[in-house]
Amino acid sequence: MFALVTVTHGYCVTKIVRTCDLRASECANKFGNMLKKKKIQYSIVKFLTSRLDVDANRKMPIGDEGIKLWTIFNNKIKDKISINKNKKILLFDIHSFPKGEFDNSQITIIDLKDSYRKELKMFTNYISSKYGINIKLYNGAEDNYVQETYKDRTYPILIEFCEDKDYLLDCHIIKFFEELINYF
Repeated sequence: MFALVTVTHGYCVTKIVRTCDLRASECANKFGNMLKKKKIQYSIVKFLTSRLDVDANRKMPIGDEGIKLWTIFNNKIKDKISINKNKKILLFDIHSFPKGEFDNSQITIIDLKDSYRKELKMFTNYISSKYGINIKLYNGAEDNYVQETYKDRTYPILIEFCEDKDYLLDCHIIKFFEELINYF
C-alpha cells in the first residue's frame, strides 16, 4: 500500500482574510508522521501557491503562470502514482474548514460525485460511534479535480478537518488517521 497525501489549499497568504485551508498542512504533516511511525510508504504533495492565484483542486486555470504552477503540482501527483503503480494507492486530499460549516461537523469526508461508497459510510459511522467524533459524509462534486482525475488509479478520499483546535482536538485527528489506515 502507498498513501498519497495532497494539500491543494494549504498555502496561506495571510490569516487576516481567509486565503487558504488554515489547518490542512498541519493535518497532512500529522498524518505523514503517523504513516512514518507505522512504516507505511507515503508522499505528501503540497500546492505552494495561494488558491486566490490558482486553485489546484479545479480544472486547469487560464493564464500562463497559473497553468505552469497547476501543471507542476499535478505532474508531482502523476509521478507519485506512476512510481507506485503496482501498489494499492490511497489518495488522501486534505482540507480544512471554519467551525460551523458542514452542519457543525468536526471532520467531513467528501465522497466522489454520485458514488455513495458504502465503505465510507460504514467508516464514518464506525468513527462516530467509537470516538464520539462528529463526522459527516457528503456527496462530492464534479469540480473536485484531484479526486475526480485520479480516481481510476487510486482510491481517493477528500477529508476536511475543522480548524477550531478546541472543537477538534489533535488527539482525535490522530485517532481518525490511525483508524482510517487500519480500515482501508
